[in-house]
Amino acid sequence: MKKLLIVLFVVLSLVLCVACNGDSSNSEENGNNENQDPSKQNISGITFSDASFDYDGTEKSIAISGTLPSGVSVSYENEKATNAGTYKAKATLVGEGYNTLVLEADLVINKIAFTGLTLTGSECDYDGETHSISLNGTLPANTSVAYSGGEDGKNAATNAGVYSVTATVTNPNYITLTLDAELTVNQIPFGALTFDNGSFDYDTEKHTITVTGFTPSGTVITYTGGEDGKNGATNPGTWTVTATVTNRNYITETLTADIAINSKEEILNVGFFNGNVYFQNSLDGNSLYTYSGSGLEQASRDVASAITVNGSQMFFISKGLLSSSICAINTSGKIESLLDVSATSLTTDGTYIYYSVNSIFKSENNGIYKVSIADLNSESTDAVPVKIASVKADRLNCVGNVIYFVNKSEGDKLYATSTSGSAPTLIYDYKVSELINDGTSLYFTRHKLTGSAIYSINVSGNLKTQVTDDSNKVTKITTSNGKYLTKIGDYIYFINTDMVTSTLLGDGVYRALADGSSWVEDVASLSSSKVIAFDKDTVFSLASDGTNLYYFRTSTRHLYRYNISNGTETDLMDGFVPPEKVEIVTTYYEKATMHNGEIYFINMQDGGRLYKFDPITNTEYRISGLQVADFAIHNGYIYFATVRFMVNFDLYRMSLTYGEPERISTQKCMNFSFYNGKIYYTNYSSSNTLNRMNLDGTEDEIIYSDKSVSAGETFIYDGSVYFVAKDQLYRYNISTSTATLVNKDLKPLEYIIHDGKILMMNCDGLKNSVSLYDISSNTIHKIADLGFSGVSDDARSMFVYDGTLYFYRNVAAGSPNKGLYKVTCTNGTYAVALVDEIDGYYICEGMVDGDKLYFLDVWQVKDSVPTTSSSCKLCVLDLETMEVTELN
Repeated sequence: MKKLLIVLFVVLSLVLCVACNGDSSNSEENGNNENQDPSKQNISGITFSDASFDYDGTEKSIAISGTLPSGVSVSYENEKATNAGTYKAKATLVGEGYNTLVLEADLVINKIAFTGLTLTGSECDYDGETHSISLNGTLPANTSVAYSGGEDGKNAATNAGVYSVTATVTNPNYITLTLDAELTVNQIPFGALTFDNGSFDYDTEKHTITVTGFTPSGTVITYTGGEDGKNGATNPGTWTVTATVTNRNYITETLTADIAINSKEEILNVGFFNGNVYFQNSLDGNSLYTYSGSGLEQASRDVASAITVNGSQMFFISKGLLSSSICAINTSGKIESLLDVSATSLTTDGTYIYYSVNSIFKSENNGIYKVSIADLNSESTDAVPVKIASVKADRLNCVGNVIYFVNKSEGDKLYATSTSGSAPTLIYDYKVSELINDGTSLYFTRHKLTGSAIYSINVSGNLKTQVTDDSNKVTKITTSNGKYLTKIGDYIYFINTDMVTSTLLGDGVYRALADGSSWVEDVASLSSSKVIAFDKDTVFSLASDGTNLYYFRTSTRHLYRYNISNGTETDLMDGFVPPEKVEIVTTYYEKATMHNGEIYFINMQDGGRLYKFDPITNTEYRISGLQVADFAIHNGYIYFATVRFMVNFDLYRMSLTYGEPERISTQKCMNFSFYNGKIYYTNYSSSNTLNRMNLDGTEDEIIYSDKSVSAGETFIYDGSVYFVAKDQLYRYNISTSTATLVNKDLKPLEYIIHDGKILMMNCDGLKNSVSLYDISSNTIHKIADLGFSGVSDDARSMFVYDGTLYFYRNVAAGSPNKGLYKVTCTNGTYAVALVDEIDGYYICEGMVDGDKLYFLDVWQVKDSVPTTSSSCKLCVLDLETMEVTELN
């Protein structure tokens, strides 16, 4: 029984112990009195409670509460903390005669909110730089800020726009803070853009007008309006064109201008020979065309005037730039140039050709000359012109042995001189024009203040004395200001330009009896009659073949034939399409360079104006309306030398971001290099020197003048300026301000510097060569002999591609050596290898971009216009496939 009571006591004690361990309060009752020994006491009266604090950067702790029994000690674990978090603390109580008591509690340090932090929006104007916004306020230690948004997703923006930016602020002891703001980059105005009206002569081609001024990268110009709705006009009239200039970083600008196609009246000569009609075709540069009755074809590129027919030949004056030639067409249609003279008017008597010279610069040459037709056609006899009168003459008419003409020296009055030579004599003391003859009488328009009229003078018997209105030789035909007089049968036909009578009678072709019998005093409307009415159209350059009338309509510029007998009109140029036009290039300057993926170049097809081409959008823009001789780009600016009147040079610079050109020099500045805030250039204003100046044009100074600086590029290499003087290569040491001859055998016509070597087209004696000069070793390697000095065999457009030097070689016609070459080196020996012939193109101003070579298709002797076979177009060569594409 006693044993049973002991067992029940032990079981009851265990149950009570388990019950006590399930209590949640922090006291000795809930503590873990480890390894309880019934013989030992339990520790009581002690609590260990949870505690919560806000983070303040100082250490926090918790401890037990209550009085420890004597001999009992406490030890803690994890009861202290500074940073935010929940920490599981433990207190262990130990004492002799006591069961060990373990108490647990939570130490909590709460995160706090950030204070004093803001994210304020920012607004700025586009300037090509990268902008961002930043958090305002002081960040606690160990705080991180992460930005998102903006143009790049990381709180940065360069281009115009409104961008949302978020700043996320984090710290282990703080509540995460998210702030939002806007970053605004404003569009800015374009620089000075102009959109000028365009006026063009009608030529059946489509014409456009262009915005001029600096257009930053990415600019798109959209044209609307015009005849075709896309800035194009072909037919006579005036149309408004709108140019909308857009760029994401610039304020859209809308410009308007008018494009006018004019059909101006001009003298277009018409002649009749061997059953054909010969005439100037204004739709093809006024070149000479012929209509045979079955078709139209170009006879020659001559600009023919003063057409005169004599039996088996038709003579005409072929106009040139500085002089003219007398040419003849024979019955087989062959054209021969017979005599180079500065002739303005032409006539013949069958034996001699008579012509007039009216020189502005050499008045002593002015006069009427004659030259034997037989001598002109002879292969063994030199034709010698003989002056028969010293006078400024026009409208030569030969009747018998007298030359009648309009005397430009005497107020355009009617004069005469003998075909054998005599002093000019006055025939009719009035200003006259439109002088023609029928072998017996002269017909002309007389001009005076009281009105113009058409008259005739009978000159049978070789009249060489003055006549007046009361002479029976003078006849008034009609009161009209007649133009383009021509005679068919009994009538004088003309175009009426009189302001009064043309209003009364209407526009068109008129006629009056040549004998004056239709003239009625004071009744102008009865003195002539309208033959052809044109209904708002006008005609000019009337002519006849003795049966039909020929004239040009201003609306089409076509030549028409009018049959008088049946009143039918035939368009002799119906369906005419001008042949492909070849631009006449007159500029002396070529240059191209690449910047930020765009090509800047002198457009030789537009009079040498500065252009930019964007390969991505395949569009070109004109930067300057002035002719440009040279340019360079440096540090966000383009520097360009403009030319006016071929003699006046100015240097401008313009920001590539804002435009706005500023003139910084009036010197003839060319061949630019840049170094340490200075422009080094060659000055050709007077004595051809090497100069330098500040980037804004100030402090211009001559740094080399010992020898005349030659035409050629300057290069900065290793602290020196390389340049050509007296055809030899020099270098100017910038630090020591001294110039020395590089090597007496270096006479480069063209050169580049790459990796310590100078590749050049070297003129050494009688022959040119491609040579390589090693700067460090002062050695010359002749790579290839070329032709004789000059441009018949020449190497230019030197460039570097994939670490290899290349050049383009032009040669005389028929040579197999034309093409693109690269410089190779094997065991220290240099040679050249032909890459491709580049058939049909010249390579000038080559620029490498990736595997593409951009270039100008032009070949040009220095200080001269390009060769006629140059298209002067901007092209690109694929250096992998060797295919050429024309870009403009």
